Amino acid sequence: MSDPSASTSGSNRSRAGGRHARAIIALGSNQGDRLATLQSAATRIRGGALPLSWLAKSSAIYETRPVGPTTLDFLNAALELRTAAEPTELLDALMQLEHDHGRVRVGPGAVADRTLDLDLLMYLLPTDDGYVSMELATSRLRLPHPRMLERDFVLAPLVDVLGDEPLLAGKTAQEHLDALRRDRRSLISKREEPLVPPLVAEPFDGDWD
Repeated sequence: MSDPSASTSGSNRSRAGGRHARAIIALGSNQGDRLATLQSAATRIRGGALPLSWLAKSSAIYETRPVGPTTLDFLNAALELRTAAEPTELLDALMQLEHDHGRVRVGPGAVADRTLDLDLLMYLLPTDDGYVSMELATSRLRLPHPRMLERDFVLAPLVDVLGDEPLLAGKTAQEHLDALRRDRRSLISKREEPLVPPLVAEPFDGDWD
């Protein structure tokens, strides 16, 4: 796992007051073995696939109808990380993880079926009073994610991860979800399988050498 205490150009700012930043990641898949892909990505993230980051919370997995021209149902989930990496460093690592799971990008703004979709939704910086959401707008990345409040397949997992903590505009993820118009809802069901499979200890053979 990446060492969150290691020195990087952004780690001092990210660890203001001795606390790390928080990164909220959305996961989705509607192609191939969706469950295995999400679990593999989450396990890789827990194991240190993202620089200077470690897993803090994970959501349940949700089955959802596709939005847009895609035709296959999705599985969606979310993770919360503690991180000393910059948002662009996380973005690069997320795109590499997508590539490792067979993701083929079809062009900016295009919507298509995908083996794995990983979105950096929010990057929360520590303050004396808690955390504040970073605002960023570049050609590669916008924070917070500009459409996250319009998507129940994003908001439902965020309810699991953030609970009663305000998300944006002083409202919780649940409040934003409740306010979503019925014609924008895509949730089908909540799955029983865990996003992050439990760690399995290797059997001890009685020999420490």
